[in-house]
Amino acid sequence: MADRWLPIRYRDFWDVPRLLVVETGDRVLLLDSAFDDVLDEFSPEYSVYDLPALALASAGHDWRYLSQGGRLLGKIRVSDVTFDDTRRNAILETSIRRFLIE
Repeated sequence: MADRWLPIRYRDFWDVPRLLVVETGDRVLLLDSAFDDVLDEFSPEYSVYDLPALALASAGHDWRYLSQGGRLLGKIRVSDVTFDDTRRNAILETSIRRFLIE
């Protein structure tokens, strides 16, 4: 099976998007690498949430609480997510495939 690029939308960016949404088929996934005040840096992992389809539309531009409406599927290291060359437009499907089949 050929891998494909999945378009993303994001809000926070530090080296890579730190809060991003991937929509594929009927699934909406939120990947959140929150800032850790104790470590004084962003988390090295994304928390991956399955969001209701309308959650993104109702959040508008304020995504701070978007994860509260979702179901936590698990975590993935930021370094395991493959971004396009700009790191702002898309990720490879294989990066998150295990969350798409749950």
